Amino acid sequence: MSVVKFEVVPVGVFTTAYDVLADGLPKGRIEHRILSMRDEALISTPERTFTARREKAFRAGAVLESPEGVLRASAEKEEFWREIYRVRFEGSTLSLRQKLMSARGLFLISDESGEIGSIRLERLFSRRMVVEFTADAPPPLEITEFLVWIVLMVQRRQASP
Repeated sequence: MSVVKFEVVPVGVFTTAYDVLADGLPKGRIEHRILSMRDEALISTPERTFTARREKAFRAGAVLESPEGVLRASAEKEEFWREIYRVRFEGSTLSLRQKLMSARGLFLISDESGEIGSIRLERLFSRRMVVEFTADAPPPLEITEFLVWIVLMVQRRQASP
């Protein structure tokens, strides 16, 4: 079974933009709009740019839309007390859940067949992340970046007092 691996690397020390790398080469970018009430981000792939945002200012759900406003994916938080999200796209459903008591902020990605990947901090106190898929057909790049953006929002919320 092959492993597909992405690195998520901050563009700079004080930036909220992240490059998504595969084998050291840029494949996409997540640019968080820090002053947005709805936690918006631009998610770029080599082919297109999408907008990720919370559906409403104080809701846990999020959407990924094309520039034309076409819904590409949606995410809903399943439980109030735990970080578990159900992500739907193209007739598929993924589950993104934070593993409790994980020092590296581990998030597990599952589909109907079981666990297919993870998102974790590269090391403790780092902003760099590693995304790994053990599935033969990982989700499209923009969906992977959407999952990373959700993790970034959860980490930001958990870090604030």
